[in-house]
Amino acid sequence: MAFKTLIAILGTAIVAVGCVAFPDDGNYYGGGYHNHDRDYDRSHDRNYDRNNDRARWERERAYQNQQQRIQREQEWRDQQRRDRDRAEHERNQQRDQRQREWQNRQQQADRDQGRHDRHDRSEHKSDQQKRDERNKRDNRRSIFGSNQGQN
Repeated sequence: MAFKTLIAILGTAIVAVGCVAFPDDGNYYGGGYHNHDRDYDRSHDRNYDRNNDRARWERERAYQNQQQRIQREQEWRDQQRRDRDRAEHERNQQRDQRQREWQNRQQQADRDQGRHDRHDRSEHKSDQQKRDERNKRDNRRSIFGSNQGQN
């Protein structure tokens, strides 16, 4: 009986050690003993990656859209500034042109007035002014002597 017991204990030990020593036997997973937790983890990882990729793509797309919007707004402000500067430059040029034209007209009027003044002074002297000029001329002659007045 001791012999039968010894063989039974030894057989149990060998079987127990063999099961523990080789747990990755393909028969357990491929032969119908499925580990549902392991399949769930694999599919969950794929779904997680897909969802994570989608979320990352959406964040990147939102960032790109924001950057494009900021760039469009900056370009619009720059265009508005250029238009404003160009309009101001044109107004300044027109103002300067009007000032030059006005100055030219004023100078022409002053020249014309100067001609009229000289013309008016020579033709329209009063009799009193003519007498005064003659007397001054006569007085100068008398001061410098009669020889000079005879020439």
